[in-house]
Amino acid sequence: MFFFDTYAFMALDGESRNYERFKDVEAITTRFNQVEYGWLKIKAGKETNVERLEPYVYEVNLEIIKISLKIRLKNKKMSMPDAIGYATALFLKIPFITGDDDFKGMPNVEFVKE
Repeated sequence: MFFFDTYAFMALDGESRNYERFKDVEAITTRFNQVEYGWLKIKAGKETNVERLEPYVYEVNLEIIKISLKIRLKNKKMSMPDAIGYATALFLKIPFITGDDDFKGMPNVEFVKE
């Protein structure tokens, strides 16, 4: 199982060759990433298609919220959806997949550019 950051879903939508190996893996994300995904789509003038992420949504609990607040405090440039997603991956002890430069070199991150 892997946590897919919004970046990962966008890369898969764009049929990135670097993300092909993740096409059929078991993935989760959060409702917050689902919102961010929809925003990026609509901002680019595309159909939002937020329903696409619905099967992958993992509901965030209080412990994850607490972890995400600490992460965000240490990483002031990081968005809250990113902090919540990363906290979820840490909480579940699964790799966090992204190509977002803010995560380069961080523990528990599989960094994959498009």
